[in-house]
Amino acid sequence: MPLGRRALAAVLAVGVAVTGLGGCEATGPSESTSATAAPTPSTEAPAATPSSAPTPRRTLLQLADLKDGDSFVASDGQEYRLGLVNTPERDEPCARQATEFTRRFLRSGFTADAYSEDGYGRLVAEVKDPSGRSLNVALARSGLADDRYLEQFRSENPDLARRVDAAFDRAPRPSCREA
Repeated sequence: MPLGRRALAAVLAVGVAVTGLGGCEATGPSESTSATAAPTPSTEAPAATPSSAPTPRRTLLQLADLKDGDSFVASDGQEYRLGLVNTPERDEPCARQATEFTRRFLRSGFTADAYSEDGYGRLVAEVKDPSGRSLNVALARSGLADDRYLEQFRSENPDLARRVDAAFDRAPRPSCREA
């Protein structure tokens, strides 16, 4: 039955190709296969399942140098600028309060989701504390930031712009701005 043998050979060839056991030779009933032809269970990685797959975690950055309330250097060596909010410069009212607000917010570490670069080479980012709260939104909500750059750069991060808008709408006027 030559046709039967050819069919069997074709099935074996497909089986070898599908299982990735190329390099193994088909043997007759009296021959044995090499023990090195297939990996042993101890050398095979277990199949990943949704419950055993590791969850990616972002490394928390630390504050290295706080320039003012909206710009700083982080432990990764990058200089960041908070996107869509502006805090007072060092010689303006509320500068000290905004800088201290940012320092306290970043104390436990943070992540920075950079989405642009400004004209000074700083990474423009939304910065979040370990629980996921946005420093950009918190500064807007506190009244210590203003919306000086919001309209100009809104298109760079529309989701953040929407959240910052809502925060500015609810922001009180801090006493340091009364001077």
